Amino acid sequence: MPGFAELLGDLLKERKLSQHALARRVGTSQATVCQVVLGRTRPKLSKIGKWADALGLEGEARASFLEEAALTHAPPEVVELVERLRSDLDRCRKKTRVSH
Repeated sequence: MPGFAELLGDLLKERKLSQHALARRVGTSQATVCQVVLGRTRPKLSKIGKWADALGLEGEARASFLEEAALTHAPPEVVELVERLRSDLDRCRKKTRVSH
């Protein structure tokens, strides 16, 4: 799974939404959105729901977005553990698909 900055950039492209338009919807500056997309800063967790709303995210897409946002605030060792667990889960899923 991509990191939050990459995920946000991909969502903007998919929705043909500019950084400026997202900033207006969220109530922040285009410079802030740009810095988040570049991975130089992260949105406040208290505001991330508003970002998801502005992007029109629902269901699994919203859950993934919120999870990635939360990880930007986690200590590096937690991020590393989550990445390792995701990798292990992907391997298990691939094995299950091959055996069926």
